Amino acid sequence: MKKIIIFITCIFCLVGCSSNTKPKEEAPKAKKVAEKQEEKQYQYYYSKLSKSDKKNYNLLYEGIKSSDKSVQFDKMTTEKIEELSSYVRSDHPELFWVEPEFTYMQLKEGKAMSVYPKYNMKKKQVKAMKKQLEEIRDGIIAGIQSEDEYTKVKMVYDYVTQNFEYIEGSVNNQNIMSALINKQTVCAGYAKTVQYLLLSMGMECTLIEGATIDDPNAAIGHAWNMVKVNNDYYYLDATWGDMVNNIVHTCDGYFLMSDAEMLKAYIPDYAYEATTTGNDTWYNREGTYLSSWNSQVISSLWINAINSGRNYIEIKCAPEAMADIRWRLAESGEMYTIMENCGVNVDQFFYVEYTELDTFDIYY
Repeated sequence: MKKIIIFITCIFCLVGCSSNTKPKEEAPKAKKVAEKQEEKQYQYYYSKLSKSDKKNYNLLYEGIKSSDKSVQFDKMTTEKIEELSSYVRSDHPELFWVEPEFTYMQLKEGKAMSVYPKYNMKKKQVKAMKKQLEEIRDGIIAGIQSEDEYTKVKMVYDYVTQNFEYIEGSVNNQNIMSALINKQTVCAGYAKTVQYLLLSMGMECTLIEGATIDDPNAAIGHAWNMVKVNNDYYYLDATWGDMVNNIVHTCDGYFLMSDAEMLKAYIPDYAYEATTTGNDTWYNREGTYLSSWNSQVISSLWINAINSGRNYIEIKCAPEAMADIRWRLAESGEMYTIMENCGVNVDQFFYVEYTELDTFDIYY
């Protein structure tokens, strides 16, 4: 099993006084910002907000985008600013210079509030880093020559899982700099980089934050992605796709899961969408699904793997077939015969079972 991945949550610090004391700074009226976002970039959480919440979301977004020292709100509660802050960061991986925490000052709950975002670099540094990140991004995208949405997402997933390393405590690991610049990150860096690349390609992708089923009460959280492919919603986790029990390959079991499959392993904090057809799950597109043991399908997968220079295959199983396939892998010896017939002569093969996904990785 994978280890839970560290993800730093927002820290909100109350800076101010009681209602009987004059605050150090009076919060002016909120500046006027267009209620309708001018940005054409896909913003999933923004789309879920009410008209008034969209206005405040825009205020916060524009303030962070401009690296403003403070953002002023006419009316705001601590719960709402926490929610909006999370939504802005989840919709905008390109805001790499803002930290998850901020401070605020409020005279009375529900009234005027001054919010002070925390930045990790100055404006001039932001401009230079933004240019560098965009150049790296454009280079990656230039190598993705396909109009097929599934293929685009798969190539981004493969790039991220094959080029980054999961390192706890890595520098800037809550933003895309850690991944695209340093190549070392944690789940936040993986997921935000997937989102950053796909959004730049005109696809609908967002960050999902939450917990894992095997440790739902952990103090640390996890981050993964929701992506829209051919008008249907799917889920991918590039972090766990890269962390395959020290096996050097990308695990496709965490690529384009349905919402039902995603919910077997994860607990989202916020909204998410249901998968309708499921036609573009990885196992449907790649033909790796087994309703029962099927030596012909497995032979085909091994031949494709050999032709691609891979030493592993992955299969997705019907839940009721798991026990039988596990027995055939562990006890019957049938896999050796199939591999030998495909030109793979080995003394030993191995497999990893992912019970939450009903999948097996088989390798030698």
